[in-house]
Amino acid sequence: MKAARSFNLLLVESLDRLSRDIGEQDRVVKRLEHHGVHIVGVSDGYDSLSSGRNVMRVARGLVNERYLDDLRSKVHRTLSNKAATGHHVAGLSYGYRSERAPHGKRLVVVEDEATVVREIFAAYADGSSRQRAADQLNRRSFPGPRGALG
Repeated sequence: MKAARSFNLLLVESLDRLSRDIGEQDRVVKRLEHHGVHIVGVSDGYDSLSSGRNVMRVARGLVNERYLDDLRSKVHRTLSNKAATGHHVAGLSYGYRSERAPHGKRLVVVEDEATVVREIFAAYADGSSRQRAADQLNRRSFPGPRGALG
């Protein structure tokens, strides 16, 4: 860890800025401390020179790691609820546009694009390859999803 030798103080907002994985955070902090780097967490009160630093590091590490689990669960629950009520929760697919709706966004079919999507699926159902479908669209100079021609 050459970089650690070029400074002797690391000032961070909190230890979770180093990592929210308790094992990784512990490895990084121990490595920096081994190289004589003084670590100070401004908002969480961590100070690598304090006598209780090991307990503090473990406690903050557990809290930080648990935060990610809680956040992941909350985001999944929110997106699932929005999807269950018919709201759009992801990136746009070709053939749709997004419109504002009460409490979120809804997908609306763009009929010109949807016609092409249906044509591609029909060709594929008839045994055509994706490459052949793309080639046929390119021959007709049909623009792709981002407006570019084949």
